[in-house]
Amino acid sequence: MADADETYECPECGDTFDSIRGMHVHEGQVHPDRRVEDLQELVDNFEEDANKAVMIKRERDRLKQRLKQLTDEKEELEDTVSDLKSTRRELKNAIEEKQNDVQNLRDKLNNLKDEKEEVAAEKQSLERELDAVQEEKERMNKSLKQTENLLLKFKHQVDELDADLN
Repeated sequence: MADADETYECPECGDTFDSIRGMHVHEGQVHPDRRVEDLQELVDNFEEDANKAVMIKRERDRLKQRLKQLTDEKEELEDTVSDLKSTRRELKNAIEEKQNDVQNLRDKLNNLKDEKEEVAAEKQSLERELDAVQEEKERMNKSLKQTENLLLKFKHQVDELDADLN
């Protein structure tokens, strides 16, 4: 129920009424064109809002489609990133293996260089030993010749003594 002190004023003419119903009856009888204009404005606004709703729905559908497209692209990119990470891991492992291979080959090369140096040193040592043995052989050959010459001389002297004794 409305308070006795409460009044309602007509927005068109400013008359006051004790109830809202009384004000509406007044508006319908005294200002009927205003009501038609309000209804026409509501219809126009409704049509405009309906058109906006259709446009919004189309835009929403377009955005949903774009969102799906972007989601698919994101999934493809995530797959690509995952593949690239996997490839990076494989390459890092392969590089590490190659680094180990390089180190092993360097070690082997250094060992061969060391062995080569040892072999070269041993070769020099054997060459010196061979030279010394050959020199000793030559000295022995000289000594043998000298001994054979002495033997011949002694044999010749023995033969002369035998001849003198006989």
